[in-house]
Amino acid sequence: MNFLWPLKKRIGLALGGGAARGIAHLGVIKALEDNNIPIHCIAGTSSGSLVGGLYASGADIDTMIVSVSKIRWMDLAGFHLSFRGMMSSRKLERFVSRMVGNMKLKDLKIPFWALSTDILSGEGVAFTDPEMFLAKAIRASSSFPGVYSPVKIGDRYYVDGGASHNIPIAEVKQMGANVVIAVDVIPNVQLDKLPNNLATMTDRGLDLLLHRSAKASYKSANIVLNPINENINSFDLKKAERMIELGYQAVIDNLDQIKKITKGAKPLTTRPPYMETPQLAEPS
Repeated sequence: MNFLWPLKKRIGLALGGGAARGIAHLGVIKALEDNNIPIHCIAGTSSGSLVGGLYASGADIDTMIVSVSKIRWMDLAGFHLSFRGMMSSRKLERFVSRMVGNMKLKDLKIPFWALSTDILSGEGVAFTDPEMFLAKAIRASSSFPGVYSPVKIGDRYYVDGGASHNIPIAEVKQMGANVVIAVDVIPNVQLDKLPNNLATMTDRGLDLLLHRSAKASYKSANIVLNPINENINSFDLKKAERMIELGYQAVIDNLDQIKKITKGAKPLTTRPPYMETPQLAEPS
């Protein structure tokens, strides 16, 4: 049986957060599939956890592109009266449940961790419990503080994983990957003019903070893809098709390097036994 951990090359995909820009992850995965690049494990933060988790469930990438690229904010958020957030993320959880049912982490076709943040301690948390429902993990990973209310799981309260680690490179290595393809969907662009309202001004400021903090982790990955090379803000779901194109093109532009670092990698034909805290194989 071809389990993950004995494989000589174990390719991990680290998908960063970026709200609407996370749609670009769909194009990245589609291009990797089209070029026969296997993915052995995935870790995702925020919108990266949404795309990564759905793909890890065994969802067809073309079906995902049709479903996710048509998302509107009303599908993912519901207004509610709370001092802890303007919106509830229950709709997001229901959206995932409609696509995957009551699938738990142990049921996924590809090992997957979702990254979140304990809002009380500030600690970054990887959801690894095999009995945890995928929809709940994605909801907690994607609950941006101030917009969504924190999600209570057990006796802890969780918010967006981007508050502690926006690109889960270290975590995908903990899963056993020894080749890491990281995807940072925060735009690294220079603006020609000032943002024209408070929301886009705040979004721009947050992007600058996230990009600067993420760059420190780049050296830990074998390759980092930066697909969003245009000024697309966190709320711009109308540019879904364009973002998918940018994600696909980012892989094509770096295909020679990707093929070089993944040369000899075999596909994951049998899912490895679920390990909440995996014992890592010695590097080959």
